[in-house]
Amino acid sequence: MVKLFSGVNPKILLILFTLAFIGIVSMLFATSLGIGISTDSIVYIDSARLLASGHGYVTKVYCGIEQPVIKWPPLFPNLLSILQIVGLDPLDGARWLNVLLFGANILLIGLLLYNFTKKSFYIPILGSLLILTSTVMVDIHSMAWTEPLFIFLGFMGLFLLTLYVQNNSLIYLIAGSISISLAYLDRYMGNTLVVAGIIGILFLSQKKRYRRFLDSLVFLTISVSPIALLLIRNHQLTGYPVGNRTRQPFAVEQLDHILMSASSWLFPGSEIFTIFPAQDLVIKALFIAVFLILLIIGIRLLSKKPIQDRKKLIKTHLANTPFLFLIFFIVYLALVITAVVFLDGSVGFDNRILSPAYVSALILVLYLLHTFFHSGIKRSLQITLIIIGAAFAVMYLAAATAWITYSHFNGRQYSNKTWQGLEISKQLQSVSANTLIFSNYHEFVYFQTGRPACPIESVNQILSSGAQLQFEPDNSVLVHFDIQPKYPFKNEREPESSVLAGLEKQFSLQPIVKRPNLSIYRVSSKFN
Repeated sequence: MVKLFSGVNPKILLILFTLAFIGIVSMLFATSLGIGISTDSIVYIDSARLLASGHGYVTKVYCGIEQPVIKWPPLFPNLLSILQIVGLDPLDGARWLNVLLFGANILLIGLLLYNFTKKSFYIPILGSLLILTSTVMVDIHSMAWTEPLFIFLGFMGLFLLTLYVQNNSLIYLIAGSISISLAYLDRYMGNTLVVAGIIGILFLSQKKRYRRFLDSLVFLTISVSPIALLLIRNHQLTGYPVGNRTRQPFAVEQLDHILMSASSWLFPGSEIFTIFPAQDLVIKALFIAVFLILLIIGIRLLSKKPIQDRKKLIKTHLANTPFLFLIFFIVYLALVITAVVFLDGSVGFDNRILSPAYVSALILVLYLLHTFFHSGIKRSLQITLIIIGAAFAVMYLAAATAWITYSHFNGRQYSNKTWQGLEISKQLQSVSANTLIFSNYHEFVYFQTGRPACPIESVNQILSSGAQLQFEPDNSVLVHFDIQPKYPFKNEREPESSVLAGLEKQFSLQPIVKRPNLSIYRVSSKFN
């Protein structure tokens, strides 16, 4: 971290800290109704509360049954549990943690670009400004998600490994390894950081071959050992290292979602707002065109190197560039696509899962444009690049302002005013404590009321099989929400009306509460 700040132009440092402070204030404004809550967030917060109360790394989201958390690594919930121990509830702790991480990531990206662009004045400022006004970054930091922490720890680790390659310093190697090991404990996708790190050590370090091999072993041991212990624990508890993930069919259309999400990096807000007909097609075409232009620029810059320099490219030139971030970008996208195609086709290619790739792409593009700008191009082309950069800053600012304003007045997902206005706790006051609750959003019912709730899909199985729950089978209710919690201006999933219709054929559903977006039924377990 000392190296990160050493030699930085005081004016740039002041501007970057100012942008980071603005980011913190804007995120506090965006989350004024509370941090955004999704299904994953509920598990993080619930497990943090149970950790702090001595139950271990478990959750009770499913039917109130205490189950070990396997699907998500423990770093984020552990941090929240520590905050609870010192007096800050995990719900508030998640908000403050991600608010501060927003400022930290704004500052970090600016400092990384300052180092990679050889102390450029404008590129670091532009990079931090784009992070500040990116709807992708505003999205993930306004939610109780693990991605902000993963980006900070992972990118800090990659930068420390870059310093190790440049200086052959064991301190940077160890520090980078620790940072990446923590990122791995935050998200299982930390394996992409490990792969990128090993490639960087083996191919960029100027040490002798056996020293590079030993250093890669040191890196691998430090970065993987903690997560290896976690996977052993998971397997011993459940028989699965990362949970029993049922194979879901993959739809080819999902690959189109990658292109749509990536296009929104270029045209912020396009995945949310629809301004003109055929917008998606036009934006994707423009994105492909811009991608090809950047590729041509990169090839041109490489081809201008003399032949004798090309042989030293990996050892000299690439060691002083964000090459590790390029490796990470490729490995991350490859692993995400592979996992979705072959393991779990239900995972969406949204900007949440692609956010680390977005940040690395931003670093790479700004570095490439900076190099191109100073490669001897005509003045007119330089002015064009400046105008384009300013235009993107304005587009980013407009989209981020709309997003932050919406979040401030409405809240995010389960923290949205519509969801909170349902007053589910109040609606269930007349339902006795020994009543078994089913819901199409059971996690929300549990999170808001603290009462165990089961998924609506499990009604048949539980009521017909006499599952071992501390409830009376003939005393159950169904809480049905006709609403979706996802992005502003966009839905997440369709209400399970078809599931409800199927239950009506098999059970007697007697309405208890009927109001907009919410229905509560008394369920009889007698089959027709």
